[in-house]
Amino acid sequence: MRYLKTYEDLKQIDNVVDIIKTNCTEWSPNDPCIYRGFMGEKINKKSYIFTPFSYEDVSDGFYKQQNHYNYKGKEYRGSAYTDNYYTMIINHSEPWSDFPKRELICSFKKVYGGQYRVIPFDGSKWGIVPMTDIQNSMRFTVKVNYEEHTCISIDDINDGIRYDWKLDYDVPDDVEKFLDWIEEDGNDFFGEDGLNPYDLNFSVRKYKELINGDFRSNEIWTDSKCVLIEHDFYDKIKDKL
Repeated sequence: MRYLKTYEDLKQIDNVVDIIKTNCTEWSPNDPCIYRGFMGEKINKKSYIFTPFSYEDVSDGFYKQQNHYNYKGKEYRGSAYTDNYYTMIINHSEPWSDFPKRELICSFKKVYGGQYRVIPFDGSKWGIVPMTDIQNSMRFTVKVNYEEHTCISIDDINDGIRYDWKLDYDVPDDVEKFLDWIEEDGNDFFGEDGLNPYDLNFSVRKYKELINGDFRSNEIWTDSKCVLIEHDFYDKIKDKL
């Protein structure tokens, strides 16, 4: 069983406080809350350090993240409830190169992920989806055999890559070849404008720009190191911050 190892256990309150005061000086307890939750099996720990691109094998009761992938010696988070193709496009295509990799998916709304409060390390960078969920936010046209096909959802992208667009190899069985293709020829397939995040109204911000902007209803993501703290545990340490 594969598990996304993005967290180190932080057991002592003083240790957590010291980590935040040392590494998270851009953050303030008065900042709007950024939330991250987990569906499925709950991770029964009070706090973690999120470390991107870090995986390990486990067989215990942690939340299972099986859909990760490896590319050029680095492991990446996979999409939790669908295929990875759009994640790979964002992570590895040139038009998205200024954006963070999709490693930690968050929200300002507790309903979309409320188990943990997210406190980023200094220098964090955040991608911003133009809607509450990325699922229906990537609408663009691709050209297949000189015919145009309009994608209106993540499922359209996944289904097209899996079944309809007839690439000359089986993507699920040859992820590296697909990613090489995304990096080298993806624009020829999707069109330069089709993959442009700014044309799709995606944006990228530094942390202070994020919390001071009008993004309270948007899905957000980062590949920066963060401290994650359960709300009950945060109440115990907040007076020390």
